[in-house]
Amino acid sequence: MDKIFKKIWKDFGEKRENQLEIANIIDETLHLGKKYSIITSPPGTGKTVGYLVPAIRYSIETGIPVIISTSTRSLQDQICNDIDRLRKHFVPCIKASVLKGKNNYLDRDRFLSFLSENLIKDKVNGVDISEFLQWMKATEDGDLSTVKVPDTIPESAYTHGSYFYERALGKAMDANIIITNHSVVLTWVKMNMLERSYLPPELMQNVIFDEADQLDKAIKNVFSVSVAISRLRRLSAIFMDVVGKDQKKHVTEIYNKFDSYMEDIQEIKNGDSYRIGKDEKRKRQFKKTLTRIQSDMDNLMGIVKRSRTKKKTTRAVVMEELERKQKNISLLLRKVTADPWNTAIMYSSVYRYPSFEYNGNIQKIQINRHLWSQLRSACFISATIYEARFFLDGIGLPHEEKFIDILADCYGVTDILNKHKITALKSPFPFQADVFYPPETWPAPAARKATSENHEYYENLCSMVADSSSSARNVLVLFGSYGGINQFFEHARENKAMRKLLLNECNLTKVDNSVKFPVILDLLENGRNILLATGDYWIGKDFPKDSINSLVIAKLPFAQSLLEDKMEFQKNFLGDILPRAVTQFVQGCGRLIRGHDYKGTIYIADSRIVTKSYGSRFRKYLEQNFKSFCTYGVQDAQVVTMEARKDTASGQQEAEVAMIAT
Repeated sequence: MDKIFKKIWKDFGEKRENQLEIANIIDETLHLGKKYSIITSPPGTGKTVGYLVPAIRYSIETGIPVIISTSTRSLQDQICNDIDRLRKHFVPCIKASVLKGKNNYLDRDRFLSFLSENLIKDKVNGVDISEFLQWMKATEDGDLSTVKVPDTIPESAYTHGSYFYERALGKAMDANIIITNHSVVLTWVKMNMLERSYLPPELMQNVIFDEADQLDKAIKNVFSVSVAISRLRRLSAIFMDVVGKDQKKHVTEIYNKFDSYMEDIQEIKNGDSYRIGKDEKRKRQFKKTLTRIQSDMDNLMGIVKRSRTKKKTTRAVVMEELERKQKNISLLLRKVTADPWNTAIMYSSVYRYPSFEYNGNIQKIQINRHLWSQLRSACFISATIYEARFFLDGIGLPHEEKFIDILADCYGVTDILNKHKITALKSPFPFQADVFYPPETWPAPAARKATSENHEYYENLCSMVADSSSSARNVLVLFGSYGGINQFFEHARENKAMRKLLLNECNLTKVDNSVKFPVILDLLENGRNILLATGDYWIGKDFPKDSINSLVIAKLPFAQSLLEDKMEFQKNFLGDILPRAVTQFVQGCGRLIRGHDYKGTIYIADSRIVTKSYGSRFRKYLEQNFKSFCTYGVQDAQVVTMEARKDTASGQQEAEVAMIAT
């Protein structure tokens, strides 16, 4: 392995010691059949090449494929690019294949039937689809990610292509490396539980889970059941514009019933606890409310089906989603009887209406039985795996109760289990970036939009972004949500510093996951840009050197949690919510610094990082990896280090957790 990496480092022009250490661990796990390995290493240390080399070597020597599972498509693209580089410098005969879920492949016959039934030639609701039609005729793999599908075409009209999926599966069967995502792997497990598996068992022997910190989210998405009342209400509102005048009155009546649902839900609540539990009265009321909603949605679907409208495509799209919601309601009605302890009404600080959810621990037992116990080896790799105990619990991986405490590394990995090999690697190079903390007098971002504090916060953020852009060609601003992006965009148009900047040919661009990453890279190469981003841009986008010169973190990335129980929220804050926020924060900083000679500036606009005791968890990472720190807007300011704050932090922490919960 040493000789291989010496050649790779020579050809690639960059030496990264962590790559060799990762490769040796993965190589040992694969060849010796050790059940599990867990590796955490900072962003930019070359983890991808570190696990690709031993995986390729093992597959070529044994003829057994290795599955690499990721959370984001952008990482899949990066893996494919790295494999192409390794073909030139390592093994030319590497066979790699990307395998996605069926919904990512074109169903050509279904789409042609849709066109025929609706008498469509080249336009859908006035939108030209000729480009999509040309792609459909020419495509060889049917991968829908390679084409822009017009929004006016319902997903049900062109997705779930069995033909192209079978072709992709055939290529995967003949590949050394199979690249897929967490949701696909878990869907295979779910299908296997239902005895309807369509994945050959010989493929599922060795799996490397990159971005493993996102694995528990994927488990929840695949196995949990959720019905959001706010979304049903929105679908009803859309139907008002779809149906004719005769039916609009009936749809409006159903739409107005949502407030009465809230009255029913109030009877289910017991103080601040919304879990159904063993209370028979609450269980009956839960079933009664869900049954009412189900009946009203059935009536709504009947009304829309009978209506005559020109907006047939819009109707088809909404009907498709509503049918999925109806299936979830039926599942919830069964689950509240079978497993009431894991059935709950979840409230959000963002939406007025709650959601009905089921997230049973029984699924983790099934995952252990049908996935972990069946694998020959599983490697979990991430820039940020926090508490190993919470990570293992979250993914349903079995572990012993006894564990050995070890010294925390820069991410706070605090335990190592006897049964599993956990390796925490530090960055092999110092990060060449200056960090600007916000003044303690700045207001923190408020939960509600219309507050004077929130107005002042966005004014301060505008000033910080404008200053960062004055000395940097391209600036990336990371937000906690799309709502924050929209609010900043509104303030930027009125802020003097930002208006002056925009007049000087600086592009202010809102970015979402629908915009292809190569398009963003082309934008960064031409002119000055300020990118406003969230979602995958925290964790899954690797920018080339010098494409981003400055990073602004608008808000500490605490998830907008559905607060089921204030006491439960306080209990889980330090062990779950805070570690997840620090994990995402670290990943966000990694968008700027990814190598020895990467340079830039990091600005943080959320004052909680310096005013709250839990801010030390975020500062710890920065102060262990970056060189210089100062307070924004204050010349020659001295920043108090984490060690100096440690004595006063513990007394404040419990009160602050309680304040967050409220």
